[in-house]
Amino acid sequence: MSKTLEQVPPRVLPDDYWEGELVPRDDPSAAIVSINPGRVSGIACFVGTRVPLQILWDHLEEGPSMDDFLDGFEGVSREQAQAALRMALQKLLESLPDSTPWR
Repeated sequence: MSKTLEQVPPRVLPDDYWEGELVPRDDPSAAIVSINPGRVSGIACFVGTRVPLQILWDHLEEGPSMDDFLDGFEGVSREQAQAALRMALQKLLESLPDSTPWR
């Protein structure tokens, strides 16, 4: 995997953005995901946007490229999208019986 979550540059957002945020600012995933009951009904979104994470998977399942996704959802960075996919893969692999890592 090319980047760890800690390497995703944090978004510079106003302090009031974090009011009600359920993902702690010091959590590495806070550079990627935001969960706030006051925004998009608490659906997990890319931080700094109102774009639900689920949209990335829906989009990729339909066949369009990552570039098409990024062109269609302004504000989501390539680093955020790639890190979200890596985070999901990591969780999937952690849920499986022990195996040798592919990379």
